[in-house]
Amino acid sequence: MIPARLRWLWAPLTLAVGAILLVAPMLAEPGAVGATDDWRWFHLHWEASRAAVVLHGELPAWNPYHCGGHVHWANPQTQFLSPAWWPTLAIGAPLGLQLFTLLHLAAGLLSMAWLATEHGLSGAARVTACAVWALSGFFAWHVGGGHVAFQPLWYAPAALAAFHRSLADSRWIAALAGVLALMVLEGGVYPVPFTVVLLGVHATYRCLNADRWTRPLTSVAVAGGVAALAAGIKLVPILSFLRSHPRVTQLEDKVGLAELLTMFVSRSQAPRFGDHVFVWPEYASYVGVAVLVAVAGLLLLRGFRRHCIWWIGLVVSASLTLGDHGGLSPWAVLHSLPVFDALRVPSRFAVLVTLHMAMLAGFALDEAQTAIDQHAWRRTAGGVVRALPVLFALGVTADLATLGQRQFDRFVAPTAPADPATDAAFRMTTTPWRQAWALPGRKEGTIACYEPHRLPRGKVAPGPTHFTYAGGTDTTGVRATAWRPSRVEISGALERKGMVLLNQNDHPGWVLEGDGERTERRGVPTAELPAGPFRVAFVYRIPGLGLGLLATLAGLALLVVLGRTTDERWALTRVSLARRLLHRKR
Repeated sequence: MIPARLRWLWAPLTLAVGAILLVAPMLAEPGAVGATDDWRWFHLHWEASRAAVVLHGELPAWNPYHCGGHVHWANPQTQFLSPAWWPTLAIGAPLGLQLFTLLHLAAGLLSMAWLATEHGLSGAARVTACAVWALSGFFAWHVGGGHVAFQPLWYAPAALAAFHRSLADSRWIAALAGVLALMVLEGGVYPVPFTVVLLGVHATYRCLNADRWTRPLTSVAVAGGVAALAAGIKLVPILSFLRSHPRVTQLEDKVGLAELLTMFVSRSQAPRFGDHVFVWPEYASYVGVAVLVAVAGLLLLRGFRRHCIWWIGLVVSASLTLGDHGGLSPWAVLHSLPVFDALRVPSRFAVLVTLHMAMLAGFALDEAQTAIDQHAWRRTAGGVVRALPVLFALGVTADLATLGQRQFDRFVAPTAPADPATDAAFRMTTTPWRQAWALPGRKEGTIACYEPHRLPRGKVAPGPTHFTYAGGTDTTGVRATAWRPSRVEISGALERKGMVLLNQNDHPGWVLEGDGERTERRGVPTAELPAGPFRVAFVYRIPGLGLGLLATLAGLALLVVLGRTTDERWALTRVSLARRLLHRKR
């Protein structure tokens, strides 16, 4: 018999064991490199970030290792500004990525536990909600397959919980803004827009069912504005880049109702899902038949009105997941808006369906627990009936963890090479992009690409850091005296007027210091030089970084103000301002 004071331990222990089971294959390969294309892609970004700081002592501004060179700070998917990334500086990218995943999985469980508690769930109901959310098939297939930038989606319940608290205490707007800003810093290309949709649905419902109908939208709007400022050091350079190199997707994809059901109950499918463009992992969102039965039972027994906002959120999320079914379908309308026009694969909205299912399953189990506690035959049936909700929670957790475990069995590649000597010369190569994750450790780049390149492709070629031409002839004797990812120093002498071409894609951030004039030839940064000795430095400066830093400082100040200002103080401030305005008019 377990002492009463220790019975609460079963819930955190269940979730902890479930989480460990889920990522057990990853834990069994510490320091290994993910074997899928997406794991390799993000590993490359992490290695590039670490190499810039550790090997070269500079900000990770430019990525010279992939596709002939690309923006790095302004890449929306880079994650080096996240506090969860910083241990990578000491332990390396492979272990850093695995630690990052563990921290986010734990954050997902805690976020849903907070949201469930806010809505009165406890015990088996809360465990079920946490398991259905954090251990779901959506995260197993996406995160296990290497979609590292999807991990901030684990924070979504925390954002929703902070929003609900902000309706009673405005200081919680600061917490909501902090969650949104962290999502931006962690490469939240999908997490931020998805969370905005989630908050928009709940805020709109609250507006229609509250005495102070402006309060919900005001909370979201203020939090969004402060979050944008706080994340400005990342967001402003991104917007500067996207303004001249927008990403607008025209991809049409849709699923039917039967396929939608399959996404949540199928444990496996063929690599290709029907005649869809993408592979099955883009659609897989397993929660299990038991969870769907619990949700359906709640609807049949309690109807729609009891937990109205969660049913509305479920329907809206599902309608977006269905994809492009015509000009007035929810996905088509949303995809016509700024930011959302850059998103693809509407089936990814299944993550919001999962969130609402998790809460509804928790409510269903809570109703079952209440019925068991109140029913007369509870005393005659003994502990068996009382244990049913607990057994359900344990079964759901085990089912999700063991299924998702297969998706994390992707860490079989060899360990990354050790850091090279810092005086090694940089060279551009034709290394296949699947092996590009190792290039920052070898001071090499590749002209091969993984994802579509939004910069115009220059005539970057395999070979040294630069090429020199004088009078149409390649000139020897000119050498790179110093190399860092965002600063290349070149010196030498030319017998006649000529050019030095940096062997990287051109971008307005590349400026020229020293002799000569900065131009562009063949799509690469170029220095036009007169005859004679010269010394130049190609330096990459992040467009918008200064303005972004000022925005972040302002945003952090506002976070402190919001977090310390009560509703009463805001009311006094408004009264004081009103009196001053009236006094001036008189």
